[in-house]
Amino acid sequence: MEAKFSSRAASVFERPADTQSEEQIDPEQLYAKIGSLELENEFLKKLEETGLNQLKAMIDRENELSIRAQCDLLGLNRSVLYYQPIGETEENQRIMRLLDERYLNYPTEGVLQLQDYLRAEGYQVNHKRVRRLLRKMGIMAIFLSLI
Repeated sequence: MEAKFSSRAASVFERPADTQSEEQIDPEQLYAKIGSLELENEFLKKLEETGLNQLKAMIDRENELSIRAQCDLLGLNRSVLYYQPIGETEENQRIMRLLDERYLNYPTEGVLQLQDYLRAEGYQVNHKRVRRLLRKMGIMAIFLSLI
């Protein structure tokens, strides 16, 4: 057994003759890969510390790179490009105006008091809707602290 092992030990580090011919790579494939890497490199040179809107503006529909490849390089989902935010409804805008006016007169009222006020005005609202609209407007009740 040892004699068999020692006779074949040197052959472990030798390359078979048929694998040396497989290592030859087509130069055209290499040039194509180099070209695609150069395109990606040029595209990434634009990328520095940027916000979402700036990243979206970097996507060029006329570029040789596909939109998918550009989004992958920027780390964006493609849905970011196509998403159109929907604004608040007319009713929510009226409610927000009422909340703002009420807040100016009574800044200590919280969500539940404002909900009661809106219900008295004839709007069917719950506390979650009032809280969401207040957050959207950046309004928070002022509470007296006991110091």
